[in-house]
Amino acid sequence: MHLKRFTLLYLIAVSLFTILETPSLGQPWHTQVLYHDNLDNPNSMALGAMQNTDGVFISGRGWQAVASTSKLFITLPADLPWEGSMEVDVTNFDPAEQADDPEIKYHCINIWSRPEADKDAYETDASWTQIRTSGHDKYNDGDGRAGFKWLTQTHGSGDDSREEDYYLLNKDWDKSKTYTFRIVWTTDRAYLYLDNLLLGDYYRNRTYHPFSGRLEPFRYIFLGKENLIWGYEAQVGPIYSNLTIYGPDGSTPPPPPPPPPPPDTTEVPDPSGKGFTDITASSLTGGYSASGYGQGSSFGDIDKDGWMDLFVSNGTSYAPMPDLLYINEGNGTFSEEAAARGTQSRGLTKAILLADFDNDADLDAFFGNVPLEAGDPAGINALYFNNGSGYFNEGGAAAGLVQTPKTSNGSVALDMEGDGDLDLFVVTSGELNELYENDGSGRFTLVQRGAEGSVEDTQYFGRQGATAGDVDNDGDIDIYICRRQESTSQAAPNWLFINDGSGRFTEEAAARNAAINGRSHGATFADIDNDGDLDLFVVNYLLTTGNVPLLNVLINDGTGHFIDRSSTYNLPISGYTVAFGDMDNDADLDLLLLRNGEKDAGARPQLYLNDGDGRFSLAADSGVEVAAADARSAALADVDRDGDLDIYMASAKGANFLVRNDLDNDYHWLDLLCTGPKGDLGGIGSKVILYEAGRLGEAAYIIGYQEVGSQFGYMSQNPVQLHFGLGTRTSCDVRVILIDQQTIDIPGAAADQQLRPAPPEPARIPTMSKGSGEGQVLHPGQEFPEDFTARIQDQHGQPVVNQAVLFEVLAGGGHLRGETSLEIFSDDEGYASVHWTPGPWKGVANVLKASAWLDSVEIANSPLTFTYPAADLSAALSSVDAATPIHADGSTRSDIVVTLRSSAGQPLGAGYSVELLVSGSGYVVTVADTLTDAEGRVAATLTATQPGECVVRARVKGIGLTLADSALITVLPVVEPNQPPQIFTFFPSENPVYGQFYTPITFALTTVRDADGDSLRYLWRINEVVASTDSQMVLYPSIEMGAVYEVTALVMDEEDTARVDWRVLVALTGVAEEAALPTVLKLQQNYPNPFNPSTTIKVEVPESMEATLGIFNTRGQRVRLLHEGLLAAGVRSWNWDARDDSGLPLPSGVYHAVLRRGQEVQIRRLLFMK
Repeated sequence: MHLKRFTLLYLIAVSLFTILETPSLGQPWHTQVLYHDNLDNPNSMALGAMQNTDGVFISGRGWQAVASTSKLFITLPADLPWEGSMEVDVTNFDPAEQADDPEIKYHCINIWSRPEADKDAYETDASWTQIRTSGHDKYNDGDGRAGFKWLTQTHGSGDDSREEDYYLLNKDWDKSKTYTFRIVWTTDRAYLYLDNLLLGDYYRNRTYHPFSGRLEPFRYIFLGKENLIWGYEAQVGPIYSNLTIYGPDGSTPPPPPPPPPPPDTTEVPDPSGKGFTDITASSLTGGYSASGYGQGSSFGDIDKDGWMDLFVSNGTSYAPMPDLLYINEGNGTFSEEAAARGTQSRGLTKAILLADFDNDADLDAFFGNVPLEAGDPAGINALYFNNGSGYFNEGGAAAGLVQTPKTSNGSVALDMEGDGDLDLFVVTSGELNELYENDGSGRFTLVQRGAEGSVEDTQYFGRQGATAGDVDNDGDIDIYICRRQESTSQAAPNWLFINDGSGRFTEEAAARNAAINGRSHGATFADIDNDGDLDLFVVNYLLTTGNVPLLNVLINDGTGHFIDRSSTYNLPISGYTVAFGDMDNDADLDLLLLRNGEKDAGARPQLYLNDGDGRFSLAADSGVEVAAADARSAALADVDRDGDLDIYMASAKGANFLVRNDLDNDYHWLDLLCTGPKGDLGGIGSKVILYEAGRLGEAAYIIGYQEVGSQFGYMSQNPVQLHFGLGTRTSCDVRVILIDQQTIDIPGAAADQQLRPAPPEPARIPTMSKGSGEGQVLHPGQEFPEDFTARIQDQHGQPVVNQAVLFEVLAGGGHLRGETSLEIFSDDEGYASVHWTPGPWKGVANVLKASAWLDSVEIANSPLTFTYPAADLSAALSSVDAATPIHADGSTRSDIVVTLRSSAGQPLGAGYSVELLVSGSGYVVTVADTLTDAEGRVAATLTATQPGECVVRARVKGIGLTLADSALITVLPVVEPNQPPQIFTFFPSENPVYGQFYTPITFALTTVRDADGDSLRYLWRINEVVASTDSQMVLYPSIEMGAVYEVTALVMDEEDTARVDWRVLVALTGVAEEAALPTVLKLQQNYPNPFNPSTTIKVEVPESMEATLGIFNTRGQRVRLLHEGLLAAGVRSWNWDARDDSGLPLPSGVYHAVLRRGQEVQIRRLLFMK
């Protein structure tokens, strides 16, 4: 109730006509802090650069406007998001204080997209929002109270999209109170809050301002007076503090900006003076004549001598001329060597694309050719492979390129699916574009992945240049294609193919505001504002002489959608190409406009210098304004290795030009030559980001961003080596992101050098192979004279040292000098060796296993198996001879002889281990020596205590081969034998007997008779331990004694004995846990897992039942039986110490606990790690 009364009173006090809402009612409310500053420290850089004019910083309180000229101008480190909020606290504030002059407007809070503005920008172009006060009647209620006016303006298409409302005209302001203003903007609305309450207009009750047109991002803040031509004054008195900028939730707050650099005392050359020198004649790069017939220009170090060489294509129909290859001699001159090096063609080449297609660390050359007439074989594209020293062999057909003449214009190399090898995209006029997928060796398959375009009538449509880059910053390469409008009757919007990451493309130019229409020839990607994304620049060409079109300037919003800023930049050009490079090394990309004079009479190339914020100024008379008639392509490279970029320009109807950069400002630079994931020179598709030293990875400190590309604009290509200017910086941090998203960081890279970042060496992949040991021959039981070895090598064939190898004897009964398993570490040559002694039985296969793991995973080819084979006895003959009959008196002997022979009847010889198998009970076989003698024989004797017939068979031990022959021995009864006692009834009658722990079980012999009338004695044993000498006995099962009992009752006269045996199974065989009975049978996961030296295994049993629990290895062999028989209800547990049924320790590895009940099987995975 108190809250309701307070709210009601507040609403009445403010205005009956003002709408106040909390942000919880659906309006946007941002919480992600991007920037914050208390505004009380003139040296703070938390918001970026602050410029104070006639204001006062008050420690602990904020900044105060103390005069009408007071102004605090803040330049944020980067453009603000398209959606966000600004909040600022204001105290000592009363709008009515200066309301005496109705003509004066006082400014308080301003957010702008531009640092200053003229009348046109103020009314139609820029984006801004501001709060102002005034003595005008609309600002007050006529009773001495006043409010304020809030205005917003968004960038439209030349229209005034200003919105304005009035607020709180009848509010009583308290100058001692701190008021919090918050301005919230989205892409279509803006809201104003005071003390977290949404304000509504005093006159219209409107709670937001609609936006119209396209919003320019905010970056500049004015408190007090602003930079407009109107010269609005500051309201005197307010103290501003706690200024906070918020972004959408989930956005990454940028770090505070770096401290300002020391004053730059370097003398920068006057841009009005010449900075470039025409060295065409002296460098011998002018072409064949004054009519050079130039088309494409491509720089690259093709002979790997560190100097930039130059390809020039001369594919025009004016006069077919051979293409040119200029080899840089390193002394300021070039030698034309196309024919000598195997690349000269007839001059019908448009683009020459340089890329390392076969990943052999040199640049190959793709020639996109044009037929002079239909079917002209000169129009077949060519692919020249570099031999490593700059000499070429044409291999297009063998590499899989289509061998049909086509009009091939632009082309790009790109790794479309991020697999580490460069694919090839070729723009083909009138036909489907060609996309070739590389298999990694420079062999290609023509594929269709959505970037083919369509078959078109060349009377209306043409296609020209192509360029590629990661437009949407998603880690894959997209493609932009310029289409040429051949007739005003048909539109020809350009294409932007967006990659989905797998090398499949979707055309999205219109959706991303990049569908430029007209006679487009060339497009170039460049990050002109150092915000880490690629902006797009498209050059159109006049159809007829007339108004020169503007350079299409499309600024990337960070998501691959573009904002058209062409009219803002206002750069007229009719032509083919623009090129970007840091010509003055001041850490931003400058612009070369290659203006063409064919339809724009007198036009010449122009150089525009970047001011660091993406704004350009013309460097008049810089020396690039050569008479490049019908200029087509331009490429930038440091041809003289002096640390700055020189320019080559090719002209279709005039001489080509090489101009040397002579801007000598002592600024620093850094070149980077990357290597791709699989070794391609240049690492096309890699991203390189330079940061201020010590600020690696911090977006607010980006110095420069470039991607390694191939062709750009119209048939132009810069070197795959990137060039960055650093200004006065002597070092920087470098981050390289390869196309497969591997990241290479180089902190503190020194300036004025070439770096060659390469992907880290891949992890060593060990492989195991057999060494020595196999094929040896020896007698059973003797140690092999030669060790058995396993060798560990990596993927390069180098030995892997200190790799653990586990050797285990699997079969045959042998040993490794007393051990059944040994862990051996590989030596300096990668070998691990053991001494192996096979088992003592001849004819038994002996098996030795060698295994190795890396990070709990078996390495390649592991395990290895060494086998000492057994003799093949499958065809062997045998005989079992025995003397018969004998008496069942326990002393009469029957002599038995087993003889092993080959299939040819010859004795197999000594060393085979033989055991005798006897049917029935009451027979004893005694063998003097189980190994055969030299004649293949084993001798034995048999005695009997029971009359009947006995069958004797022989089996060769170890291999389990039972011989076919057998002997039948007749055993006769002894005359007048003693009549043994007889047991007629006993209790319990069932067998086995089931019981429970600590519950007594009574056993009794109830009816016993002796025909001879002999006196009888009784003897009871429990597990072979004497328990009683009475006619009955009581068993008390206990956990300490175990869960299975063998109970034997003996009744004896003087000569003979009668007996009864019981097997007692106690229901509880594990350790019971006090808990409610489970509802289902469940084998729990062991704990711990992985384990060493032991682990606990539990089973939930809902009711007593028969079940088996065992441990099995990965070959399905049971190595340990934990339980077999009755399980009582409850939770049962066992502790397993990683030993087998024989008590021997088992090796590390994966095992399985298997619970079986009838057809039901449950399995849990166990990992034993030593």
